[in-house]
Amino acid sequence: MKKSIYSLVLSDPVVAEVDRMAYSMETSRSNLVNQILAQYVSYVTPEMRMKDIFNRMERIIDTASLQVQAQPSDTMLSFRTALHYRYNPTVRYSVELNRTPTPTLGVLKIQFRTQSARLLEELEAFFTLWAALEQHCCGRAVSCTAEDGRFTRAFALARPDGTPEQVAQSLCDYIQTFDTAIKLYLASDTHDAPLIHQIEKGYRAFLNTDPAVL
Repeated sequence: MKKSIYSLVLSDPVVAEVDRMAYSMETSRSNLVNQILAQYVSYVTPEMRMKDIFNRMERIIDTASLQVQAQPSDTMLSFRTALHYRYNPTVRYSVELNRTPTPTLGVLKIQFRTQSARLLEELEAFFTLWAALEQHCCGRAVSCTAEDGRFTRAFALARPDGTPEQVAQSLCDYIQTFDTAIKLYLASDTHDAPLIHQIEKGYRAFLNTDPAVL
């Protein structure tokens, strides 16, 4: 969204209150004034859209297995969980949304905190399996990358008219589907056909929800 500089004559006490509010919200004066004016004229800004999606995700996500983390940015929402693996390494899921949702809505970044060479090898094998599974089930290439215990997956709107509620639900469904799959994979001693079939079944169940993002 294009932004321009405008000159406004405002009362000093009003600006002081705006500055206090902006400080408490960890944002800038300009951004807060922009949000206030947008709400007054019933215009949804990119920041309002992202905040709406993130607020809905926080309410939807299964907090029994995923913990919401403090956010370093208004464009990011993060969750953390622990793996049932030796030393209980942690996994961080970070959703970063773009101001303009087309052509790419945003990305999911998944990072594992571990120094275990064995675990890193298993993660690389799972990422390869997951990427192939997504491409096979979706019938098209999926934009994702994997390296050194990190996996990044880009998302696009599958339905242009998808509401913030539908987008939030689909993102949460994907994260929880991935989280279940990686935990199943790492908990198994043998990565045989029945296990892969179970993981694929879970992913197809996600696709059957007619996700708003893919």
